[in-house]
Amino acid sequence: MNRNADYDILTDTAGNLPEDIFKRYNIRMSVTPMTDMQKTEAFFKSSIEAGRDILYICMSGLQSAKIAARELMEANPGRRIICVEQPSSCAYDGLKAVKLSRLRAAGATLDEVASYFEKHTQPSLISFPASRFSWPMTTAIPM
Repeated sequence: MNRNADYDILTDTAGNLPEDIFKRYNIRMSVTPMTDMQKTEAFFKSSIEAGRDILYICMSGLQSAKIAARELMEANPGRRIICVEQPSSCAYDGLKAVKLSRLRAAGATLDEVASYFEKHTQPSLISFPASRFSWPMTTAIPM
């Protein structure tokens, strides 16, 4: 097993990507925005209880997410949660999570993937038609 892939990617930023894309790339998506600490902590808990670290891409509630992450890490020594914020609201924001999942599958560590996200946080300003036939084209969005 690839030890570098022993972390989960979680997000509350789906854009307009269908749920099957997130399942295919093993990304856990929240069904509601994580706007308070208790909801965020509950969202993180299954990964932490499974002994996995977390990269969390959030659209809103970053401060709540960081507080929840700190409390969970204190209660679970050895577990790490890195929270990063999506800088824009765009129909294709979910593609960033897909890109990070691809990096994880290629063996990138949690820190490497988080660093990549931080270095490539420009807002997505490109739009393509959304259909199952055009979705691979959208991976051309610079990241």
